Amino acid sequence: MTRPVLLIDANPQSRRMLASSFARLGVPLQTYPSIDSIADTQTLFDLVAIGPGSSEDKSVVNLVRRVDASVCMPILMIGTIPVDEGIRTALTLGADDYLAFPLKSDVLRARTESLLAARARSEFALVRASERAAHLELALATNRSIGIALGILMATQKVTSEEAFSRLKAVSQRSNRKLRAIADDVIYTGALTESG
Repeated sequence: MTRPVLLIDANPQSRRMLASSFARLGVPLQTYPSIDSIADTQTLFDLVAIGPGSSEDKSVVNLVRRVDASVCMPILMIGTIPVDEGIRTALTLGADDYLAFPLKSDVLRARTESLLAARARSEFALVRASERAAHLELALATNRSIGIALGILMATQKVTSEEAFSRLKAVSQRSNRKLRAIADDVIYTGALTESG
């Protein structure tokens, strides 16, 4: 974990208790009494923990999601209501997990590590999806350029699409340049030459 956990809890007593629990885990933490008090911070957080003093405020999860629009930001609600009801409430509100007081250190550690691992997987998946989208965009642009070049060659040299592609490919191989570069040259010059 490189970024701190954000703890929001309007109740000073439970905020101190939770801060102590996270400190025993060696987790960096920043505590705030309300979501409004973090509006000016530039800090990025790995996890948001909403303590009992704020966990029953239904707007807190929505406000957290607006402050950090990252779809990866896990939210752990910690409250005093029984576990089954707490989980149902937390998930309904858009949080990712729920713990009930009294907290056990090993359970807090396991849930924190689990949420952080889920965040890492989500971030990795988003990066991969972004890379795939960029590759697809490049492939589509390349395909369009090649298609336009083929059309130019078909019109100017009066050949079929297969012959136009064969000629484009042959120049690409002889000049040791990418097919896209050769196609771009044809689009720019209107002709297929060995030098481009």
